[in-house]
Order: sequence, then structure tokens, then C-alpha cells
Amino acid sequence: RLRSKKPEKREESMEEVGKYIQSTTPRVRLIDSFIVFLGLTTLLQFAYCVFFGTFPFNTFLAGIFACGGTLTLTVNLRMQVTDPKDFKCSPKSAFASYLFCNLILHFICCCYLG
Repeated sequence: RLRSKKPEKREESMEEVGKYIQSTTPRVRLIDSFIVFLGLTTLLQFAYCVFFGTFPFNTFLAGIFACGGTLTLTVNLRMQVTDPKDFKCSPKSAFASYLFCNLILHFICCCYLG
């Protein structure tokens, strides 16, 4: 008979979560949760497109570009905040460039809506 490995997997995953919480700062955990939110929002928009259609196609594309672009910029922000020596910039300047790039991205998405 095969023995279920679910309790072992649960213990391993709880250990990994504990290591993650201990090794990261609250700021990085906040960035990570925002990344997960953006990924889920992008998937939700794509699922809506698949099931209900893309009647206002420009709106669909603008929404996907806004979420996907913000996701990409947020991943870049996380990389710069967690390893500032590699990028030779302070977390404040990384956040300022993140805000500026997001402003440009969303301006372009709003213009794309028509």
C-alpha cells in the first residue's frame, strides 16, 4: 500500500514559508504580495477574454498591458531593492524610477483606450 505524503509535503511547505518570512523584510514581502496580485489580475482578465470575448479589444489590450507592465516593473523594483549593490542605486531612487515608469506606462495605456 502506498502511504500518503500529504502531511510531509505540508510540513515542508510550512518550513519554506517560515524561512521566507524570516529571511525577507516586510517591504519585500509587500512587494511580493503585490506581484502575486498583479499576476492574478492579469490571469483573470485573460480568462474573461477567453470565456466572454474581446468585444472592446483595445480595452482588453490596455488592461493586459497595464497589469503585465506593472508586474514587470514591480519585479524590477524588487530586484533593485533586494540587491542594491548590483544596480548601484539606492532604494529611494529605484522607487522614484518605478513611479516614473509606471506613470508613463499608464499614460500610454490610457491613450490606447482611445
